Amino acid sequence: MRSNGTIVFLYCDIRTIHQWLAGDKTRPLVQRNQGNKLDDLYHERMAAYLDTALVINATGKSVSRIAEEIQVLCINNHYPGHPADK
Repeated sequence: MRSNGTIVFLYCDIRTIHQWLAGDKTRPLVQRNQGNKLDDLYHERMAAYLDTALVINATGKSVSRIAEEIQVLCINNHYPGHPADK
């Protein structure tokens, strides 16, 4: 994934993901992988997601708080696109 640019993985616990996706008819993959199957998919993909440059725990955080954390990580790690590059 890193070869495509800077990636930020917004980690969230599986219980919260279940709550967010409950009844969401716009996600066919989720509709086919209910319950334990969704959990299995989550755990199967986790290693690849954690192999990203930046990981933020988004569980229980507002969008604005997550955005602030992304900005701080980019500045502290000097990722392209942060204000110091301008």
